[in-house]
Amino acid sequence: MLDFIREHQLNIMQSLGSICFIISIFVLVTKTLSSKRKAALLMLEISAGILLFADRFAYIYRGDVSTLGFYMVRISNYLAFAITLLVILGVVLYLSDVLMHEGGLALRPFSLRLSVIMVWIGETLLIISQFEGLYYTFDETNHYQRAPLFILSYVIPLFILFLVLFALVRYRRLINRPVFISMILFVTAPGVASIAQVFFYGISLTNISFVGAAVMFYIFVIIDMNDAVERAHRIEVKSI
Repeated sequence: MLDFIREHQLNIMQSLGSICFIISIFVLVTKTLSSKRKAALLMLEISAGILLFADRFAYIYRGDVSTLGFYMVRISNYLAFAITLLVILGVVLYLSDVLMHEGGLALRPFSLRLSVIMVWIGETLLIISQFEGLYYTFDETNHYQRAPLFILSYVIPLFILFLVLFALVRYRRLINRPVFISMILFVTAPGVASIAQVFFYGISLTNISFVGAAVMFYIFVIIDMNDAVERAHRIEVKSI
């Protein structure tokens, strides 16, 4: 499986990224989603698409010592790290809206508020890393090299995913089953891939799993919307 991913990685990235952009168009024209939920889903899908294309360009231009290669490798790697946190933020915001509306909570749960804070801490550290080389550097052949604190770039997203999982388990009775299943998949798949990524350098397991989970997330959102329409229809029929 790993050999297959390594061989076809660029094609997988392009296909999944394109699917996310297409899904974003569907989300944009959907009228059954609230404005906050639509914004969260758009952030999730657009970010997921950008994530894979950025990662794809990072692979294409690595080792390219031209001026274009110099900038493309640096911009693409920065986006790959930065956008990962925005993908997670999209799920956090979506879950927050579900819990505060369908769930009836007055405030966003503390674990999700902390998740948002951790996202911006992660983004800040990433910006600092561009100047101090905390997470990664580039050698004279324009190849990406892990720095001593690169593990922190995985720990922060994993910690945020743990906080989301905590909220899911604690408030599971307030979440519709399709949404709950989609979020469990979103949390667990990239979490496992992030751990594997530490040992399988050179394969974008984490990013591919994030985007795959984002695509599945949309499918389950559609299922949840259909269930809501059917419930509303049954209530309407009974009231006649």
